Amino acid sequence: MRRHLATNHPRGNHIINYGKAARTFPYPAWRAIALRDRGCRFPGCNRPIRYCDAHHIEHVGADDGPTDYKNGVMLCNRHHHIVHKDRWRISLLDDAHIEFQHPNGRAETTKPHRRT
Repeated sequence: MRRHLATNHPRGNHIINYGKAARTFPYPAWRAIALRDRGCRFPGCNRPIRYCDAHHIEHVGADDGPTDYKNGVMLCNRHHHIVHKDRWRISLLDDAHIEFQHPNGRAETTKPHRRT
């Protein structure tokens, strides 16, 4: 099983990459994604983190994406369902911006919410 530790965390190191060993995001990985995203990242949404779930950018399965920090994005329940139903494509960019591509090809990029 492949695991990686987050470093420089104020409360010590925590595993944030679980590979295919976990289907859902364990709390340390969820928390790391929550700290990065600070709310639903869907374009135009400002729902706070308490209404969000970590969504796999590449879905978990035998041949799909891992349960890792870089494969997660916070989405509120409404947008989580929309992304699945309409088959949006999501990409995490190097600067923590996230690109959402609608099935019609239109793309929008979001940046992390500001700290309040």
